Amino acid sequence: MSTIEDRLTRALQARADQVQPEDLRPLEAPTAEVHWLRRPATYLVAAAACAGIIAAPFVLGVGDGDVHPRPPVGSQAAEPTLPPQEDVGGDWPIEFPTDPVDVDGDSVEDAVRIRQEPGKPLVGPRARIEVDLSASGDTVFGLVESFGVLVNVADVVDLDGDGDRELTIYRGDSDDSNGPETFAVLALVDGQLVEASQPDEPALTTGTVPAEDGRGRDSRVFVREGALYSYLSVDAFSGGEPLALPQTYPVEVTRWSLVDGALVPGEPDRQCVDHAATDPMTYDGLPIACLDGDGTAVPQLFPAAEATIGVGGSEDYELDGEPVTVTLERSRVVLTGAGPERSVPLPQGGEPVLFIDQLLVPGDELSLLVRQESGEFDELTVVTTFDGGFFAAEVPDGVLFGNGATDAGTYDTTIGADRTLYTRLLTDPDSQEYEVRSWTLGGTVAAGTAPPLQPLSQGCVRIDETLSPPTVQRC
Repeated sequence: MSTIEDRLTRALQARADQVQPEDLRPLEAPTAEVHWLRRPATYLVAAAACAGIIAAPFVLGVGDGDVHPRPPVGSQAAEPTLPPQEDVGGDWPIEFPTDPVDVDGDSVEDAVRIRQEPGKPLVGPRARIEVDLSASGDTVFGLVESFGVLVNVADVVDLDGDGDRELTIYRGDSDDSNGPETFAVLALVDGQLVEASQPDEPALTTGTVPAEDGRGRDSRVFVREGALYSYLSVDAFSGGEPLALPQTYPVEVTRWSLVDGALVPGEPDRQCVDHAATDPMTYDGLPIACLDGDGTAVPQLFPAAEATIGVGGSEDYELDGEPVTVTLERSRVVLTGAGPERSVPLPQGGEPVLFIDQLLVPGDELSLLVRQESGEFDELTVVTTFDGGFFAAEVPDGVLFGNGATDAGTYDTTIGADRTLYTRLLTDPDSQEYEVRSWTLGGTVAAGTAPPLQPLSQGCVRIDETLSPPTVQRC
């Protein structure tokens, strides 16, 4: 069963740079080879902003002295000659020191300074990044848009194989409503630091990318083995908070390169962020191979669970190694054993039945499905233990759950043969094609609150219900 300690462990892994005033503490440089950065949700005060930006090099490992393998120099494209730079911002203040990094590729760290344009409420809209190149003794600089908050060097990586290392610049955001700002990437070209152009998608950003119905996709930028990557979660989740994410979810991982001054994304590769199958004390939250392989396995929809108990019935289970009993009453579900009695009220509606099969969810939680007739369709409630409590899991807005009909088609929610909770939407009656989602639990920020149900896409399947049990195959 999840504990407050488990939730805090996930918070430290998923929100290492979400700096709030109450979170400030001395920082230590990590020894891990893989570097990463999570973007702060918002800068409430200037002090928190300064602390968050100063912390970024320690989180990412900037200046760690690692020399990563470089692609062959012959792969680089010819650089065009640039016009002279206008010397802007040389007298702007330096708000905080920046760790040195090796930009010119001579294995000697170069001094870096970040000057922020003055402005209110914190700083102005631009920042000037200066580097003293150890190889030549020259000082080079470039300008980036700062969006009115402090910026910092996240990491350096050779993206085009020319021997120099590009600077990735983390930029905060003073307005969370439009999602996080993208990283800037500065390349050393003709004695200047020039910002590389980048496509709109996928966004090179860390944070929650807005999606439909107020939900968001988890995104992250990281450096692994001398290469720049980003990922975007396949599914959109509710909550807008890293701790609301499922413990395991698939992401599309993109490797980036630099060609003729433009950032170029590679083909996305499906991997998974997996807190359930990894050691929480050592896992860095970066994508690994998915336990379900390439995700093309057919979901085990049939035979669907049918065994239930009615009002007044009870069923025995095990929770945290102790026996517990679940009893179904007309207006609530009651859990006894393993501590004081706990109960979950049920919504008003028809007489409830409780499915005996325990739902498959991460961790050791006890999760069960209750069905109530409600007019033409049924009302479904997932009751679950979580962090020592007993709750009705929150159903996200804008996602089909239960059974019913919409303009898109009819839909139904059942417990599959693998004890996974599935919702299938009929999208083509002629060919009996369905879009399928499975359901898992997310986490919570505060103790004593109900966890959210989070959907995971299982893709399109064709179902032949003329057979018993029905057969399922990919579209």
